[in-house]
Amino acid sequence: MEGVTMVHGPKGFMCILHVMRFKWDEDGKPKAGIGSTDAEALRAWPGMLYDNSRDYIMWGFAASEKWLPKDVTQLRGARIQQLVTEKTASWHPDYRRIFSLGDPDSSFPLVIRTSEPIDPWKPSSVTLIGDAIHTMTPGRGVGANTALRDARLLTRKLAAASRGELSLLDAVGGYESTMTSYAWDAVIKSRAQMDGHSVMHKGDLLGTLARTGMRTAMRTMNHLPPVKRKMVLAESSFRGAGREDED
Repeated sequence: MEGVTMVHGPKGFMCILHVMRFKWDEDGKPKAGIGSTDAEALRAWPGMLYDNSRDYIMWGFAASEKWLPKDVTQLRGARIQQLVTEKTASWHPDYRRIFSLGDPDSSFPLVIRTSEPIDPWKPSSVTLIGDAIHTMTPGRGVGANTALRDARLLTRKLAAASRGELSLLDAVGGYESTMTSYAWDAVIKSRAQMDGHSVMHKGDLLGTLARTGMRTAMRTMNHLPPVKRKMVLAESSFRGAGREDED
């Protein structure tokens, strides 16, 4: 019930479950125990009552396109939910119950796409940040972090130009040079983590062995706190935490 849960199944099928909890109840009133500051903010901000978000469970099912119908991108609502229950016939009934209880109007197909690294270009007064230049798969969960890192870096470079320390083109060029160095790294590693053509998505013995090895490694790390901490620190660093290399 806390945080994000990922389920890895046969043929590389994956499901993500996320329990979304808000600080107000189904009537829009502050929940008990949320803290006096949050409760007071909700009471003093009537506009919050126009937010119709209520506690819910978000789920997403992912699979290589070779295991899905050719017209999957045309499917909507209840048909999408039916497809997921068909593909997870061997899964625990509790998971499949969650799928069936979903609001059909909230189910839709999404094709995961990625950009590819490109050669450096001549800087101008126009530049790009975020998905406009480095769209990536959610394999490493760093898309938003990388966009924020772009914004911080570009802000610093433009501020330096405003102070007369750099010309505008040098500021933009400096931003683009640094941005592409970490962005392409994130694009490549994110694709490697979520590639529908990888061995993980094979339905043969090789695929089974690969998935078994991954699950064994994850379970082992889960029982070794020092290894878990090292993994968390590595992921935080990959997301840009504590990085000052832009300066």
